[in-house]
Amino acid sequence: MFFYPKIKFSVLLIKRGLLVIVFAALSIIANAQNTIKTGITGIVTDDKGLLPGVAITVLETKQVVISGNNGDYFVAIKPGEYTVEFRFIGLKSVSRRLIVGPQQLTRLNVSMVSDSRMLGTVSVSATRKATTQKALLEQRRQSTNIQDAIGAVQMDKSASITTAQALQRVTGVTVKDGKYITVRGLSDRNIVVQLNGSRLAGADASRSSVAVDLIPAQLLENITVEKSITPDKPGDANGAVVEIQTKTIPDNEFLFLSAQTGLNGNIGLYGSANSFEGANMGFFGQNVKKLELTNDYKDLIADYTARGFSPGRGTIGTGLTQAIQASAVDQAHYNEALRINRVMDDGFSPFLTTRSRVYSPDQIYGLSYGNKYMMKGGKVLGLVLGVNYYNRSLSNPNGVNNLYTVKEPVISGSGTPNINYPNELRMLPLYNLNENTGNQQLNYGGLATLSFRFNKFNEVSFTYNGNFGTETNASLEDGISNAGLKVVDPSVLPFFPDHQHIYDFVLRSTQRSLNSFQLRGVHKFIPIKKVRPWQLTYSLSRSIASQKDPDYRDTKMRVDSLGRVPNPNYGANVGDNTTSLLIPSEYERSYFASSDRYYRDLGEHNSNYKADLIVPFKIGRDTVSIFKAGAYYYGRNRTYSESLFTRTDNSATALNAYGGYSQVPNNLTTLGGNLNAWSGANLVGVIGSANIQQGQPLVAGYLYTPQAGITRIAGSNKLFINSYHATQDVVAFYSMVDLNLTNNWRLIGGVRIENTSFQSTPDTVNTNFSTISGIKDKEYFDRNYKTDYLTHNWLPSGSIVYKGIKNFNFRAAFSKTLIRPELNEIVLSAQRDPIQQLTIYGNKDLRNGVFSNYDFRTDWFIGDEELLSASVFYKTVKDQIERVYTNGTIDQYGFVNSFVTFRNNPTQGKVYGIELEVRKNLKQLFDIGKYIYVGANVMLARSRTTIDSTEYYVISLLDRNATKTRPLVDQPNYAYNINIDFDYPKWGTQLNLLYNKTGKRLSDINSDGSPNIYEYPAATFDVVWSQKITRKLEFKAFVKNALNSATNFYYANAGNSNTFGVDNRVYLRRSYNYGSVYTLGFKYTF
Repeated sequence: MFFYPKIKFSVLLIKRGLLVIVFAALSIIANAQNTIKTGITGIVTDDKGLLPGVAITVLETKQVVISGNNGDYFVAIKPGEYTVEFRFIGLKSVSRRLIVGPQQLTRLNVSMVSDSRMLGTVSVSATRKATTQKALLEQRRQSTNIQDAIGAVQMDKSASITTAQALQRVTGVTVKDGKYITVRGLSDRNIVVQLNGSRLAGADASRSSVAVDLIPAQLLENITVEKSITPDKPGDANGAVVEIQTKTIPDNEFLFLSAQTGLNGNIGLYGSANSFEGANMGFFGQNVKKLELTNDYKDLIADYTARGFSPGRGTIGTGLTQAIQASAVDQAHYNEALRINRVMDDGFSPFLTTRSRVYSPDQIYGLSYGNKYMMKGGKVLGLVLGVNYYNRSLSNPNGVNNLYTVKEPVISGSGTPNINYPNELRMLPLYNLNENTGNQQLNYGGLATLSFRFNKFNEVSFTYNGNFGTETNASLEDGISNAGLKVVDPSVLPFFPDHQHIYDFVLRSTQRSLNSFQLRGVHKFIPIKKVRPWQLTYSLSRSIASQKDPDYRDTKMRVDSLGRVPNPNYGANVGDNTTSLLIPSEYERSYFASSDRYYRDLGEHNSNYKADLIVPFKIGRDTVSIFKAGAYYYGRNRTYSESLFTRTDNSATALNAYGGYSQVPNNLTTLGGNLNAWSGANLVGVIGSANIQQGQPLVAGYLYTPQAGITRIAGSNKLFINSYHATQDVVAFYSMVDLNLTNNWRLIGGVRIENTSFQSTPDTVNTNFSTISGIKDKEYFDRNYKTDYLTHNWLPSGSIVYKGIKNFNFRAAFSKTLIRPELNEIVLSAQRDPIQQLTIYGNKDLRNGVFSNYDFRTDWFIGDEELLSASVFYKTVKDQIERVYTNGTIDQYGFVNSFVTFRNNPTQGKVYGIELEVRKNLKQLFDIGKYIYVGANVMLARSRTTIDSTEYYVISLLDRNATKTRPLVDQPNYAYNINIDFDYPKWGTQLNLLYNKTGKRLSDINSDGSPNIYEYPAATFDVVWSQKITRKLEFKAFVKNALNSATNFYYANAGNSNTFGVDNRVYLRRSYNYGSVYTLGFKYTF
């Protein structure tokens, strides 16, 4: 603790020294560059203008370059005669022969034209080089489905660090909590995320969605959001398939190095934010591992288990206590007691509270390398390597966490019936808390792709993508608990504390990892003479995700301040009504606390195997169609374990005769509420261990003994053992045709057959069934708490495309998809979210829901990188899976135990809306306008579902005029993005302005008749500026979330107002604001 400033100063000197060395080396390299005067140069165009992204190959030397943003290219080459080939997706290849003289730049300009015989997206290479806006628009023109995309060039312009940030720029996409994707308002559970065609694993116990903030944007080629589904796509992609393509085999050698630094506006430069002792993660997050249960502790528990004490029966603590009490018997017993004390002191941090600390500036580093190696016989070996690192800090110092209800809950143990106010629609405050959260995120990742092309018919590639992240989160919520001051018996004058303050300290350290291994192959062959080559593609992948929360601490404390005591003379004189029942006294404070330590470990393995056979055939003279058939297997294997250590100090919470709280001293009160001393060495292990002497009998203090996480849901007989093992297997077969009926009409259709099975089993290793009421034995539990689920589904889809009008595409599509229960939704397990004061549990009676999807889109490709698009979509859903929120009982610390579970809504819901998109150059308005592009996309939607009859009955008891419909969960009524891109090559300047706003959306459904909770997301405004300093050195600066807006959650009705009740009042559920981000840095191209 005392040498921290010295270490920090030394690390700062080392970092600054490294930066000096790096930039000195860059300067030397920059000055060493030589100008090449011999070669081929020119500009590539098509019928719309300048054409970037064209692959230009010199056949004799195998050199390959890509045309730049202005269609320009340059190939350094020796004098001689050469053949140059130009290739681009959707355009006819061009080949030219020319002679290059000594010390001569030979100019070769080429104009390319469309190829009407393109087969859409059946070619694996169709997405590989789609990095520019131009290439992505061409991919969109030729695709078999309705899609939107963002390429590497646009990601770089928008300074996107993570995949989540990049996706915010795509039409109809919003990002929730900075990690999870919604498309057209459909929640993240309806979105399938794939990496190079293979499904990714999730790493969160409370949801199965993929957190895309783990994947660095710098390592990506493009991201495509496919909004209409064809049979070769996963059947549960109701919202979209998000296809993430990593960097592939380059056309020429490249090496990029970038370094950036920045700060969070809520923290400042070397400013302070909330944290906790021991939150320093280390440069690579290695310190978080030290918080796991120590080997000494595991050995101690194993020793006492071997002696006949059982974690399952809860007798380990008895054995440890007996060992300490026997310390005076002989030296061996004394040494054993000291061993127990040492293990307890060394194995668990005594710190339970948060504290402010200084945060260092954000750091972002990236390095990418790629090359192609020509081998004998025309074989090609390609290599792409990339690493990425970022360390950033966030702060929410002025957050709010409130809880209201129209039906007052029961105080735990009091048995008092609920009180409600029919038709008055007035909400009662249960608690009003201020939130101060500090957060630090560290992520580093690597990408390696090795590809071997045997010939033009056969190619195999292997890709590894690994991302590793750690995160610390320190949260303090404190305020007034109105719940704890409830009158138990209104007929008796209560004797309550004058003031009751509650605190909740949450200290969390998390390790996350995502590893993906993938083998892909493309093979073309001619099975019969005089037919077009057939194509076999396959993908074998394995992804492994993990999330560990070692020593996740949640400590709740209640502080009672008493300024009055009973008057001993009250009622002494008959008829004397002037004497007070209570008389003033000096304030006394009593402290009560409960501390939970969670050790959580989630691991998930995904296996994804897919094979496709593509057979081309002709049905006309000039057009080629295809038949495609394939098989698909997707397997998930998830294990979640949770160990819980609980300590309480609440002996003084018994109700007294007046219905208030007695003032019995306890350990925490004696310590003046010092939670860190309460969990320190003097009270843990052996009491007063610092002052004991040999030969004295020792007294056992608090002993950390293992217990399985068990959750009982208030108001029901439902019991959950939180650890579990679950598997999911999906087997699918599909076939489809892509018919080019004429040059203008295209028909795509087919069917997918999916079989899905779920199995889950609770982990009952440390469970003592004899102490659990309602559970007879393990056999009874296994019989009633296992989940076994099997379904079969036929999923047809079809679409039609018309392109008979120049530069126009018209598409109409239909598909049927599934909404499957996710593992965390169907498994009978429960997980506690201390920050939101929620317990989330599963429902094994969930069933598949079915979506019917209808889409229509018109694209007008109006010019170079320009587009005008309009879409209409309509979806119906049966048995939608919804989150349901319930207030539970008030605990002894003034908090309300709330619960969230899942259910099917048997009524049919629907969502419909429009999407509009424009990207336009301003060259028609003024001269410099040719360097400015303005883009905008907007989604307007409306959703409705009929409220379940059981839910509506509860609502109508309070409001007889309540509506019988409400929106779908997580469906906003609008979302839009506006961006302005300025790119002036003469100055080497790029300026990008980006604005994003999403309308309100239903977040949680209240089951007690209280109004539902709606999220009002924050608007974001980002500014990115890039400036070339030299040909290879670029300066970059950006501001993220410049508006510094807060995200708010309100209790509200479905209308536009965020007020409720007869008093037309605003009821704020939660609010947070994690600040603006300011960053600057350099990028060097070798």
